[in-house]
Amino acid sequence: MSDNSVDAQLFYENLGSDYDRMTRFPQRLPGEREIVSQWRQKLGFESVVDAACGTGLHAIALAQLGVRVVASDLSETMLTLARHHAKEMNVDVTWVQAPMESLRERLDGTFDMILCLGNSLPHLLDEKALLSTLKGFHALLNPGGHILLQMVNYDRVLAQRQRIVAINRQEHTEFIRFYDFDMPFVDFNILRIDWSDDKPGHCLNATRLYPYRREEVQRGLVAAGFSEWQVFGDMKAAPFSAANSANMVLLAKY
Repeated sequence: MSDNSVDAQLFYENLGSDYDRMTRFPQRLPGEREIVSQWRQKLGFESVVDAACGTGLHAIALAQLGVRVVASDLSETMLTLARHHAKEMNVDVTWVQAPMESLRERLDGTFDMILCLGNSLPHLLDEKALLSTLKGFHALLNPGGHILLQMVNYDRVLAQRQRIVAINRQEHTEFIRFYDFDMPFVDFNILRIDWSDDKPGHCLNATRLYPYRREEVQRGLVAAGFSEWQVFGDMKAAPFSAANSANMVLLAKY
């Protein structure tokens, strides 16, 4: 495991159950299930690897649709929460603890679809690591299979110097997600503020990201053996605008 994988692992281990509260897991599940159902109707996949799955939002949504799912994450804390969700919802998912850059070595067989969502690719801090990971993803696919990547549109973030990612509150807990720019990297910070007492408490976690632009990811996909790539502005396949889209979603074929 690379030094950065260790740092990212600690970042997510430290988040623990806050991750689900911050990302609103139960509220988002129905909508995300509808989104992945639409991708399934479009692409016709029956088996999926969900790389960097977090607490299992998309893996569980796919399993609820009857898809065979293998889901991986580098954080055992995230996977423990994911297993709990899967048990609660009575779905079967195979969970694997592994960083996405070594996933090929940890899995047997091939699959119809690879997902890597939730702005996970920027944890790979250089194009060499990106290319190696994408080649591993390609090796896990059946011929004719697809890869779907979702990440922040860093063309817009860097052009506009957008520091605030999101601010949300769950009861007495407030989460502020923001960037520090240390080019060519960005540091992703999560500030948790507890307002339950008269004097608020806080905790700050941070991890380093590489803000990949569209051209860099597309170049990596081509070098890894993918073809017929398309780019969208969100998971609902809206048109992509480098200046305006909040997200960048790339679909490519084996």
